[in-house]
Amino acid sequence: EALRAEGVQNRRIGFAAAAMAVLLTSYLASTVVRFATVSVQIAAFSLNVALSTAANLFLFLAFAPPRFVVARWRRTHQASYLAAMAEREPEERGLTAAQDLLDAARRCVGGGLIVVARPRMDGSERLVIRACSERELVGNSFVCDDLLARVYDHAVPASGRAQDCGPLGSLLARYGRFVLVAPIRASARTWGLVITVHPKAPLFPDDDLLMLEQLGRSAATAFDHAALIVERREQARRATDSRLRELQTRVGLMLDSMRDYAMLVLDDDGVVVAWHAGAEAVFGYTHDQIRRHSGALLFDVTPQQFAGWLAHASAHGKMECEVTCRRPDGRTFTGITTIRPLVVEPGQSAGYVVVTQDITDRRALEERLHHGQKMQAIGQLAGGIAHDFNNLLTAIVGYADWLDRDLSGDPRREQVAEIRRAAERASDLTRQLLAFSRRQVVQPTSLDLTRLIQDLLPMLRRLIGARIEVVDETAPLLHPVLGDRSQMEQVVINLVLNARDAMPNGGRVTIRTSDVELGGDTAPSGLNRSHVLLEVSDTGIGMDAETRRRVFEPFFTTKPVGQGTGLGLATVYGTVQHMGGLIEVDSAPGRGATFRLYLPHATGPFRQPERPAPQPVVTGRETLLLIEDDDALRHYLVHVLEGHGYEVIAAEGPEAALAVAEDALDRVDLVISDIIMPGMSGIEVVAELAQMRPGLPTLFISGSPEEPAPITVTGRSSPTLQKPFSSTELLTKVREILSVA
Repeated sequence: EALRAEGVQNRRIGFAAAAMAVLLTSYLASTVVRFATVSVQIAAFSLNVALSTAANLFLFLAFAPPRFVVARWRRTHQASYLAAMAEREPEERGLTAAQDLLDAARRCVGGGLIVVARPRMDGSERLVIRACSERELVGNSFVCDDLLARVYDHAVPASGRAQDCGPLGSLLARYGRFVLVAPIRASARTWGLVITVHPKAPLFPDDDLLMLEQLGRSAATAFDHAALIVERREQARRATDSRLRELQTRVGLMLDSMRDYAMLVLDDDGVVVAWHAGAEAVFGYTHDQIRRHSGALLFDVTPQQFAGWLAHASAHGKMECEVTCRRPDGRTFTGITTIRPLVVEPGQSAGYVVVTQDITDRRALEERLHHGQKMQAIGQLAGGIAHDFNNLLTAIVGYADWLDRDLSGDPRREQVAEIRRAAERASDLTRQLLAFSRRQVVQPTSLDLTRLIQDLLPMLRRLIGARIEVVDETAPLLHPVLGDRSQMEQVVINLVLNARDAMPNGGRVTIRTSDVELGGDTAPSGLNRSHVLLEVSDTGIGMDAETRRRVFEPFFTTKPVGQGTGLGLATVYGTVQHMGGLIEVDSAPGRGATFRLYLPHATGPFRQPERPAPQPVVTGRETLLLIEDDDALRHYLVHVLEGHGYEVIAAEGPEAALAVAEDALDRVDLVISDIIMPGMSGIEVVAELAQMRPGLPTLFISGSPEEPAPITVTGRSSPTLQKPFSSTELLTKVREILSVA
């Protein structure tokens, strides 16, 4: 059992060993088979890798070197293209971008034909060939259609055949069958197309399209920059133009508003190229009349003289002169003209600016001012002469009156009357001098000139004789003027006598009066408001310009020596000026003369003051202090006063009067003093005497009507007796003062 059991055990072990051997053998066999399979796979993979590598190496060795070289060559030319564009200014770059793109496409892509097309400037859909390898095609336009439209609208490069390019295809087909089209586009704007035409299909079409697209993008960037600069420059130009137009408008309005100055512009040859409203107002020419004419036409000079003006202005920077200017109707005026050159660059002139001012009225006013100053000086001289002459006339008239009374019944009394008449004529001459100097004592009243002339007509017709007709054209119901009647009568008489002397062979004198309303530019010499016009015209020989200029000067006359004093029209002038009016004269040789007097209306009623009734001459026994520096007049006054019972203390001047007053002032009843004396005036002397004896009565005598009447000294009013006066007037006034005292 043990052996059987051991045998069974051994068999089991044998079976187990056999099984293990079988298992090991199977494992080993499968391992070998698996290794063999993997080895075959590895060998097959290695062979596949080797074959692929060999194939790829073959392809690389066959194709890679040409493509690499072409790409490098393209990049070099593209870099040169970009560098050349970068060296230019943006605006210049935009101007040459089409040609630069053409040159770059020719080098980088090539082809039988290269076209650079851009849209028309008028906004249409047609494209224009701006640059082309065939120059005769430049300028042709075409409609963007089919392949070209797709590239233009979508900005995507494309290749195709020539017949796919719409209307342009027939033109492109002459140079090849295949086309490459790329947009010229940067940012959001398409500037056009670049087209290359190839006889055969390109070897690397994608690379060519990419290069064309890049070149087009560079060209579009150049167009963008140039357009931006142009736009900004255009904006700046428009802004500048706007400011310039605004400035021109302002300057034009300013120049057009200056009507007193003529402003014009001349070119280098002196031809008018700019003419402002002031020039038209001053010269009278319109712009159409004067343009393209020489500026010499405006002045009273020859073209050679005007050219000399321009040369002087160019040499010295300015030419200014006072010259006679001429208007289209032939009338002339005096103008101050300034010419300055227009300098755009140093040493280069672009024309001349001319400014002219009409100074005719200024010269007339200056002449009137000088004339007025001369007349004023002569008036002062005449007033001084009249003052001294009145002293003499007072003595002459007084002594004549004295002799006339003493020679009652004597045949020599007629000679005394002649002396008195001569003195009265001298007195009239003195009144004329005082009227001219506007220093005569006047008694203003409201005057009707028409009535005054009607009253004078009979006398005027007798004065001028039968050969001269007096025509009365005075207006009824004339507004009154304020003046002295005797002065106005003298004015009318002097004007009529002046007209008579201008018509030695007879003629006609016309006297007119009318109411006129003056104001604005039509008023003579700036007069305004209402005036009465007195006009005296004749048909005589007339006056030339020099005579008209001096006609109102005192002592100026065209009559022979001894036939006129020369004070007639001077008296008229003085009277009109004293009344606040204006006198004008219009005359020419052979056309007679017209004197126009503009007299202002009276502002209120004035009446002629009533003269006191003459008092009987009585004698007196009072003591009088007489102060008079003129010896002849002093002796006459002493003789008159002492002859009528008065005791007279005579002093030949202020100092003598003050010396006498220290001892005899207490017994003086009345002081008679001249006003104008050397050293101290009569008013100052009386003021000194009033300090010594307050309330002392005083009578002033004066040959100058400028002093007021009565005169107030230290609060006391004293009457004034104007020279020349008669002995009766003196005695009456003395008695009147003493009676009141």
